[in-house]
Amino acid sequence: MGINSGTTNSETIVSNGSLFKLGFFSPSNSTKRYVGIWYGKTSVSSVVWVANRDKPLNDTSGIMKISEDGNLQILNGEKEVIRSSNVSNAVSNTTAQLLDSGNLVLKDDRRIIWESFQHPSHALLANMKLSTNMYTGERRVLTSWKKASDPSIGSFSVGVDPSNITQTFIWNGSHPYYRTGPWNGQIFIGVANMNSFVGNGFRMDHDEEGTVSVSFTTSDDFLSLYFTLTPEGTMEEINRQKEDWENNGIGFMSWSRDLLDMQKFSSSGADLYIRVADMELDTETVVSNGSAFKLSFFSPADSTNRYVGIWYSIPSLSTVIWVANRDKPLNDSSGIATISEDGNPLVMNGQKVTVWSSNASNRAPNSRAQLLDSGNLVLRDNSGRITWESIQHPSHSLLPNMKLSTNTHFGINPLNIPQAFFWNGSHPYWRSGP
Repeated sequence: MGINSGTTNSETIVSNGSLFKLGFFSPSNSTKRYVGIWYGKTSVSSVVWVANRDKPLNDTSGIMKISEDGNLQILNGEKEVIRSSNVSNAVSNTTAQLLDSGNLVLKDDRRIIWESFQHPSHALLANMKLSTNMYTGERRVLTSWKKASDPSIGSFSVGVDPSNITQTFIWNGSHPYYRTGPWNGQIFIGVANMNSFVGNGFRMDHDEEGTVSVSFTTSDDFLSLYFTLTPEGTMEEINRQKEDWENNGIGFMSWSRDLLDMQKFSSSGADLYIRVADMELDTETVVSNGSAFKLSFFSPADSTNRYVGIWYSIPSLSTVIWVANRDKPLNDSSGIATISEDGNPLVMNGQKVTVWSSNASNRAPNSRAQLLDSGNLVLRDNSGRITWESIQHPSHSLLPNMKLSTNTHFGINPLNIPQAFFWNGSHPYWRSGP
């Protein structure tokens, strides 16, 4: 689209690979007209960006064009400008192009001077960034529609909050409604099924100017995959490869649970984030830095009792390798895991009664816990010294670099032959031999 050329209500602009279309549309059950972008091989039910959200046209007389000053504009039948790109340094020879990424760009002979990706609507596409500048407070967020028939800005927004713990929030107005939990380098630890997202394509970036941003990438096979903020405040993963909205078959991800309440207990490495008192931890897991292990509450097969354990991230809970409260299970999901004021990790029931404690004798206030990629849960003091670790209190599994030991000063093998034994109670049941 070039200067003085325009698009009318009956015309659409198609991206080079026919992945996206740009044109006028009316939402279902509405006669209002909007300029939007949607997937090219599906209907307008897959709209991912709307230009004139709060200024709809009342009829089909509107046009979209590039003005003489080089800005992209939408005009009504009376030639009144209802939406403009408002680029202050635009030049007269600009052109507009819809890319196969879904990004609408306005460019001069040398560079892009405006793009729709920097003015998001309700949908997050691959390589689009949501961001917050820690110094200026400037934010780039998604905003929900008011309802399915009304694209105007609704109650909910999604963006990055870098204060204290960098994570993504859904806000209802100015109030936090949901948060993803902290970013551990690969996933947001509070989002269900995020490990199964295509290619684990999310990333968090920090630039030198203080901007923190979240985005995702995906392969060419999944260019039809995106995330949308619904009018009800749910962030949903959508795949438009078929006409109907569908699960992508690799792991549907939806940010829609109750607001998480988290507390940070470390300042380096793979931090341990635990819900503070009076909140459930049942639906949340702590992930080691390289995502090898997870720590959380679980119930064994054919049991409703709840335990705190460590297991391999892949494939399932059947790989639990350490259990904290083996002999004192919780009877419901009201338990919490926390660090006490004297520096001990605790598991408490709903009545705030301690059912398990590390009982570290050399603990210190302000201790922090960390789950390592070795599967070891460690407690550190302010100097970084380990004051307690789970591999010194083994459960039923022997991991690499974990030691099973006997102090020979207090327990002498009468045969004086070092070997490993299985005992059944106090009776030898099997031995490895010397």
